[in-house]
Amino acid sequence: MNDFEKIFNEMGIDRALLPILFRSNRSTVHKYLSGESLAPASAMSLILLLQLLQKRSPELFAEWLTLSDFTIPPEIYLNQPDYWKGWKFTEHKVNKAVLQYLKDNVEKK
Repeated sequence: MNDFEKIFNEMGIDRALLPILFRSNRSTVHKYLSGESLAPASAMSLILLLQLLQKRSPELFAEWLTLSDFTIPPEIYLNQPDYWKGWKFTEHKVNKAVLQYLKDNVEKK
């Protein structure tokens, strides 16, 4: 098991979420997970940051996941902290894995 995969496994999230969180190509991210391709320092930094975010601020992690799923540009969401909460009104457009994560981790609160 490589370091990238180890951190991912510690996060306990669905594999389908990682490319969304990275706003990256699915095959590239899965090559990092499998060890087929060595994760660059930037990818290691990002997964460590995501892990920290998930543990320290689950709501902010869910916010980033939602904004990434909808590929919302920063000029829209930076001045509107609650913008991401609109996912509840557009569930039909949310990625299935993202929707499940939000329902399991955000709606409970």
